[in-house]
Amino acid sequence: MSRIITISLPDTIRRELDRMSQDECVSRSDIVRESMVAKASRHGVSTDQDVFDKVS
Repeated sequence: MSRIITISLPDTIRRELDRMSQDECVSRSDIVRESMVAKASRHGVSTDQDVFDKVS
């Protein structure tokens, strides 16, 4: 299941994200999603149950 979240970024990071998005011809969402999934995976989080276990 996918959900929409909203984040605030400093202008410098948003501009860099925009540049990366254009350079790689992918959406900003795709770049942020890839980064978040990779970080979650490094921390052993890959399922809803993993999240539940971490916060419980």
